[in-house]
Amino acid sequence: LISEMVLSEKLSLSCKSLRIGSYEFSPKFKIRISASNIQLVVPSVKDQNKLVTINIEPKDILRVLANLDKKPLIFLLLKADACKNIREALKMKKKKHYFLDVKSRKECQKRICLVPSFLTPQNAEILRVAFKNLLQEIDEDMAEQIYDLSKPINDMDENESTPVKPEISDNSEPTTKSENILEARTKALAIRNQMEDQLNKNELQKLIYKKEIKKFNFDVAEIVKKYLQRYYKPRKLDPKMYKITTKAEYSNLAKMFSHKLREELSNKYFNNNYSFQGIKTTKGDELDIKIQIEINLQNRLKSAKTEFVGYSV
Repeated sequence: LISEMVLSEKLSLSCKSLRIGSYEFSPKFKIRISASNIQLVVPSVKDQNKLVTINIEPKDILRVLANLDKKPLIFLLLKADACKNIREALKMKKKKHYFLDVKSRKECQKRICLVPSFLTPQNAEILRVAFKNLLQEIDEDMAEQIYDLSKPINDMDENESTPVKPEISDNSEPTTKSENILEARTKALAIRNQMEDQLNKNELQKLIYKKEIKKFNFDVAEIVKKYLQRYYKPRKLDPKMYKITTKAEYSNLAKMFSHKLREELSNKYFNNNYSFQGIKTTKGDELDIKIQIEINLQNRLKSAKTEFVGYSV
């Protein structure tokens, strides 16, 4: 009954800051959140005097990461089509300027960041019920880390601006002041890019797509067991086929293949998609697993025969 009452409530949230990808501003209007949609009133990128109303429905959302404690931060990860619709509505046309794209390699373009002015316990409960299974609560340190890495970087300013000309003294020797500024900026950008690359490759992506990866890992293990089962105490003895004779050996091989192939296949998927979004096993993956198991066990059989012959002699 309490959940139903909370579910019917709408939350009007005052925010100190709102980031839509790399487009950051201080919203003049409250953000309205309910179980049916999230409504944002946003100045157009092309014309700041023109206000655009953005409606985000649950079907548009991949995941909501949030810290709902004393320093609340809320991150919305939207589906690619929803990002495209928002870009079109706000006239976001340049990837090197303001942009929103969940598949972007740049952390500052991947999500919508809300920074509430305050959040009461009742507000937090409304959010929990409204977002339901989409919500994944994170601690303050993780929230601040995501927020820092989401800080907008304008590539047109950083990389394509006109170089600063060095100041010339009376004796026509250039000073190094502008060079030092440029060098410091380049180093800062390099450090940030390195942090983004590390984050893209591991913890944040794995946290965001935790459920998808868990299902993927389970499916890989099931496929591994399916093909290993053929070698475990087979009814027909075939000298050309490796034989798994004990439960312990079967278990160890299953773990080895599962861990190895999960890593290989998930990395392959990420390198092709720049994200773990939508990761799942395919017929091609199953064929790869089957072939790798066959090759590995054939090599084990050859090795065992070689060792046996050498020992006999």
